[in-house]
Amino acid sequence: MRLVQHKPIIDTWGLDDWRRESERCLRDHTFQQALDAVNKAIACPGGADNIPLLEIRSEALEKLGSGNSALSDAKQMVHIDKAYAKGYLRAGRILEARNEVKYLHHALGIYTYGLKHVPTTNKYYAHLKACHIRVERWLSPGKRDDPFQVLPIELALACLKYMTLRDLTRARGVSKGWKAFLNGSPELWTKIDLSEAKRAVPSTFIRSCITLAKQKVTRVRFNNHSTPSTLRFLGIKCQKLESLDFLRTNYGPSSFRDLVTTCRSLRRLKITHGTTVTLDSINYVLQHCPTLVELEATGITVGTAGAVVWNTQMPNLQKLELVADELTETPNVDLLRLGNAPDGISHQGLLAFTPNLTHLHVEDFRDYPLNVKILPSLTHLEKVHFEGLRFSRFPSFAPSLIHLHINGCHATASVGSLRKANHLPNLKHLHLDWDDMGITEDDENPRQDKDEEPKEPVPTYLDELLLRKDDGVKADLNECSKLQSFYCSYRGRPFGYLSNPRLEDVEVLSLDYWPIDDRVVEDLPVLFRNLKFLDLSHTDVTGVGIKAVIEGLPRGQLQTLRIDYCSHVSPDAIDYGARYTKVHFSSYKERQTGRRILT
Repeated sequence: MRLVQHKPIIDTWGLDDWRRESERCLRDHTFQQALDAVNKAIACPGGADNIPLLEIRSEALEKLGSGNSALSDAKQMVHIDKAYAKGYLRAGRILEARNEVKYLHHALGIYTYGLKHVPTTNKYYAHLKACHIRVERWLSPGKRDDPFQVLPIELALACLKYMTLRDLTRARGVSKGWKAFLNGSPELWTKIDLSEAKRAVPSTFIRSCITLAKQKVTRVRFNNHSTPSTLRFLGIKCQKLESLDFLRTNYGPSSFRDLVTTCRSLRRLKITHGTTVTLDSINYVLQHCPTLVELEATGITVGTAGAVVWNTQMPNLQKLELVADELTETPNVDLLRLGNAPDGISHQGLLAFTPNLTHLHVEDFRDYPLNVKILPSLTHLEKVHFEGLRFSRFPSFAPSLIHLHINGCHATASVGSLRKANHLPNLKHLHLDWDDMGITEDDENPRQDKDEEPKEPVPTYLDELLLRKDDGVKADLNECSKLQSFYCSYRGRPFGYLSNPRLEDVEVLSLDYWPIDDRVVEDLPVLFRNLKFLDLSHTDVTGVGIKAVIEGLPRGQLQTLRIDYCSHVSPDAIDYGARYTKVHFSSYKERQTGRRILT
């Protein structure tokens, strides 16, 4: 009897049968038949999201040269199961085979994503990590040439000048070549900046920097350093030293004298809190360093010597900043003698010998009234900052003044003399918080009734300062500059200040502590069309006034609005303002109440 071998009845095959058939075809390298078989398996119920079937089809498509389709199946496997490591490996391998940089970057991204989602316990995790490292190395640049050997010397030096002293010091340890190049470039060491030092800097390091600069150091910033011998060494060796900053140092007054005695080219000296500086040392520095252009001294204490007699011209001095130390006994300004004696004969003050001064800052010298008659003779003066001083009268200035800041000062003279301020046609920035501003009898009760019409204000010293010439004639506005920032402590009716025509272009306006309400605030966008900063702190403004200001100015122009301690501002007004500008708000109350802007 002859046995007949029956062929398999493929019409009745299911998913598992077609899967086994596709695997057999892959082993026999009949990839087209494997593709047909796996497609029929995927068409069976439950085959669309079957990861093993997608892997078989992806391999078959890859062998047949259909890389995009194979990549799509690999990504579909990862989409179904993010922890399936073989999906990431197959997708990365397909992209690596294309051997192009953009596809290698894509493969690196797939490997990186896979390392985040595949558990480290997976048996393919090590293989996935190895593939990631391999591609990363391929994409990383090869061994770079030494920039000091490739770039022109001028260009290399121009790049290195942007490095800090700490970076330069570290760069010397890269290689012997770098160390030789940096040691042989003295122009890189001419600025010794120790401001970032968190610990005490050894004197040997500073001396080595001076040696590397070939004694051509031009600027030094000391910090956390207290060795006087280093200052003497610096002054003797570096004759071209122009700028010195002392930040948190422990130098005594004698150290400054030693430095000034040896250094004859110093143009800038800055001393901040933490460094002991007395009026005696300031006097000595100013008298023995005629080349000085800028002097800034903060934290000045009382010295032991008496008042100094000035007899040295300082035509180079342009910036002078003297701030007393508030934590110690307040220095007597008469010891320094900034102004002339009252009789103008017995002695001349420091300012009489500084004809080219442009910036003057004096702060917290409270024990003696400062004579200011000399100030109008400083025809180059552009910026003045007086704080915590006493004057014999309201100071007058030369017409060249651009920036005037007087805060917390008061006078010993009568109120009437304070209104005799001189006209300043070039003034652009004004900040006045004067204790005795000249209140008239009509201004004793500055708050107006709501039903009362605003009256024409009595001319005050502010009108003299901005609008009236010295002879009382009203100034031509075409010959005057418009103010850009304005703050004045309130004395009198608000309309008398805010309606000043020189204020119409103001960008920074502070009305802190002014007795104003919504009626005045609603007019601000009309009076000041260029407002960018507005301070309404400690006023009676409500949300209605805030909304009027924001809507009255072009959208986005107002950058900052301060409404600190405005007790009548409701929470919805703060939220409304924060939509259009940066709002600063502080309150004594936990919950604000006030007139809502939506009613």
